[in-house]
Amino acid sequence: MEFRLLGPVEVVSNGQVLRLGGAKRPALVVALLLHANRAVALGQLTEALWAAPPRAAESNLRTYVVGLRTLLVGAGEDGSRVSTDQRGYRLEVRPGELDLDTFEALAAEGDQALARADTPTAVRRLRAALDLWRGPALAGLVGGPYLGMEADRLDQRRLQVVRRWADAALAERCHEQVATELDPLVRAYPTWEGLWGQLMLALYRCDRRAAALAAYREAYQVLTRELGVLPGQALQELHQRILAADPDLDPPPPDTPVRTALPRPRQPPANLVAPAGRGEQFGTLDSLLDTLDWDRPAKVVITVLTGTSGIGRTTLEVQWAAARPAEPFTGGRSQLSLRGSDLGGAAASPYDAVRGLLDALGVAASQVPVTPDTRPGLYRGVLAGRRISVLLDSTRAAEQIPPARPVHRTGRRR
Repeated sequence: MEFRLLGPVEVVSNGQVLRLGGAKRPALVVALLLHANRAVALGQLTEALWAAPPRAAESNLRTYVVGLRTLLVGAGEDGSRVSTDQRGYRLEVRPGELDLDTFEALAAEGDQALARADTPTAVRRLRAALDLWRGPALAGLVGGPYLGMEADRLDQRRLQVVRRWADAALAERCHEQVATELDPLVRAYPTWEGLWGQLMLALYRCDRRAAALAAYREAYQVLTRELGVLPGQALQELHQRILAADPDLDPPPPDTPVRTALPRPRQPPANLVAPAGRGEQFGTLDSLLDTLDWDRPAKVVITVLTGTSGIGRTTLEVQWAAARPAEPFTGGRSQLSLRGSDLGGAAASPYDAVRGLLDALGVAASQVPVTPDTRPGLYRGVLAGRRISVLLDSTRAAEQIPPARPVHRTGRRR
């Protein structure tokens, strides 16, 4: 069987699309598929099927479930796939049957390839994931507000993958394809600034500078009219760079090597002697390592050291980070100054910070997205599965801190 959510809702048996009929049975199928192989409580199903549940909602649900079983048996399938227990109803989905699961698996493979800076593989995997979409998620479905929110969530998820595919495709000099793919998407989702930025860059690389500038003007008009805001810093900077014909916007040379293995950064230098009189502070910082459970990769410890300029924060940070044994941080140690203490100087933006950290992690410059606001996705992918310490020094404001929480994958996402 095949269960399809990435477009109009479909159930396929032996190559034939089953007639689900009515409005409530498709909604029931979707509600069960969104929690495939898990029991869904009656309250959740009621919220999925009705905006205002009728008095006989529970009785109606039982009728729809019986009808779904009958439909499966009539198509030569096992009606026991739809089971019930005291917790609710459950729909059995086997590996490879649900397009959403296949989409997420391919997207994860693409993310892993991006983390290795293997953009050719990333392009193929992410493109294969996107090719599963047949239109807006759950298109044509009539149900309660829960399903509407789920449809929006799935569409947002699709756009996230589109953006990562576009980054990888631009790195592979596929700018014409990116321009073709993104043009209708920015019309459908005009408030996604990142899509406008990638479209502008693709057009510029297609020697369509005027079209790239026109795209910015259109984005500007949409954002000011629909949201009452100006384009963000990243989009404005890209606009200025296109106006100036910045050579760094040109596509990478065709013979640019692709890294498949990233080095371990060695920042700061190891085996420095602890400064005198800082034993108590060192002990406090050492205790943070005791909170780490290396068998639970989702555990992330974030620590902030504060104080006035000149009291030795940087010395303490660097000396402690360098003096710790290297064994826990098998992925390396990275350090970056955000220039917050530079008098009269410009503090580093979060996009600059991510670029510096990617450099330290050995990601080739040609593999770093030109549109700055998409860099954190690559950085999180690079950190995925690695034990690494990251020291961000001289921070002036919280806004400088890059969105750098790593991506952890412990199973299939639903």
